[in-house]
Amino acid sequence: MKPQILLAALALTGVAFADTKDGTPSISSGPTPNGSVCQPIPDNLYRGNIFDPAQAICKTFSTGTGTVNNLALSLGLTHTWAGDLVIKVRNPAGSKTVTLVSRPGAAETDDLGAAGPGGDSSNLLNTAPIRFGDAFVPSAETMGSVPALSSAQTICIDLASPCDYKPDPGATIPAGALAAFDGDAAGAGWTVCVGDRGAADTGDFCSVAVVGGPVGGSVIAAVTASGTPITLPGYGAGATPGTAVAAPLSFNVTGGGGSLNCTTTGTGYAVTPSPLALVVGTTGSVTVRYTGIAAGTFTGTLSCSATAPATGGPFTYNLSTTVSAGPAAVLIPTPTLSITGLMLLIAGVLGLSAFLFSRNRAG
Repeated sequence: MKPQILLAALALTGVAFADTKDGTPSISSGPTPNGSVCQPIPDNLYRGNIFDPAQAICKTFSTGTGTVNNLALSLGLTHTWAGDLVIKVRNPAGSKTVTLVSRPGAAETDDLGAAGPGGDSSNLLNTAPIRFGDAFVPSAETMGSVPALSSAQTICIDLASPCDYKPDPGATIPAGALAAFDGDAAGAGWTVCVGDRGAADTGDFCSVAVVGGPVGGSVIAAVTASGTPITLPGYGAGATPGTAVAAPLSFNVTGGGGSLNCTTTGTGYAVTPSPLALVVGTTGSVTVRYTGIAAGTFTGTLSCSATAPATGGPFTYNLSTTVSAGPAAVLIPTPTLSITGLMLLIAGVLGLSAFLFSRNRAG
């Protein structure tokens, strides 16, 4: 029997009661503090199609703008038998579905929700939301069992029970992580559904919220179309080797988060800055440079692409620059003499003077 002290505490939250598997009253929540509407989860009707309204209750939500990355969800649920529940999330296109949890503590053999033992018997309460994210621990399959909660205790409240869990589909197929949605366009129309495959205990699905992140990155659009040839300023005749010439490229940024990384190929080419930090609603610029060391025409490439959660690119440009031949500088070396050389020079001068003097006297 679930202790009456728990029931009294739940009564303070404005809940109603009904019978549970072990004969004690169950909990059914009213509206959550944020005003979300709690909706009953159809009891013991889940049979494998969680998006069928006859089998589960669903809520839609938005992931913001830009691109989805590191999606994590917070769910407000009230239920007296966590092991009854199957929870799945789907993208707006309906092309990807991830199982957040499937009857934790139950020994499933398929995705129909059927199991032998009825799974974990502990409670969920919408005022203590549980969160699902790939970076969280422990596994969602351990909800209520680590630590071991009794049927009178509540996940995320009693015995320092975790509130955060890594998605775990149990024995369901297909398995997967929320990372499956990375790179999808953010926006409205995402769906999360909760099904129940156990008789007697009932509950409500009250709220869903996106947490963690980043979710909704920048969208980057090149001002100069990708594929456009870029010719850097040429060197004029007589330009000093080693002088750099440059050309800027600009990218419009909408949304926030992420960066733009650029690389070059071709000897002498470089690009700065990389990575380029993105600022919402601005135009970001990178500059490609060529540093010449000889005359001739030189080619290379510039490639830029977004780093999650930003999207955009790759943007690729063919680079070229021409270094004109110029007159080589003529350098006249300054003579230098060692002490020995200087003494030999003086001796030679003195010897020549003596020779000339002797010839003059003989003449």
